[in-house]
Amino acid sequence: SLNMSKMRSFQQFLLDKGNLLLGFDMGKVIDIDHVNDIIAAGEMLKE
Repeated sequence: SLNMSKMRSFQQFLLDKGNLLLGFDMGKVIDIDHVNDIIAAGEMLKE
């Protein structure tokens, strides 16, 4: 069983197994995992 709490750990696991990963530029984003991130997201929406 894999214990990965971060997306970057999972992505590194996939790369280590020989998988090809592609990315997509989504522009400005905020990872909302803390209360302060909600405030930052609200400020970003005002821009």
